[in-house]
Amino acid sequence: MKRIILLLFIIATFFPSCKKAYTCDCTVTEKRTDDATGDVETFVHKNNTSVYSEKMTEAQALSACDHEETGIQSNFDALMTDNGTDPPDPNDVVTTDCKIK
Repeated sequence: MKRIILLLFIIATFFPSCKKAYTCDCTVTEKRTDDATGDVETFVHKNNTSVYSEKMTEAQALSACDHEETGIQSNFDALMTDNGTDPPDPNDVVTTDCKIK
């Protein structure tokens, strides 16, 4: 019995547990509405894919991915409003969606 316990201890000590690497996939969607016709054009861009370290927990990866989504959206908002000097165009809407895989 002692040998089994010792063997289990050695296995647990020297073989690291399997950790999962998380990937954050972000998609940016732009919808443009034509004033004259009311037609809506949609452009979908796979903007960014980031692989996080296997040392991260799932909660840490989710938090990092949420932070990445906020940063990408902020960059597009600044681009669309000339760094806040122009009002946003209601006919040109950009949204960012990031998910962990």
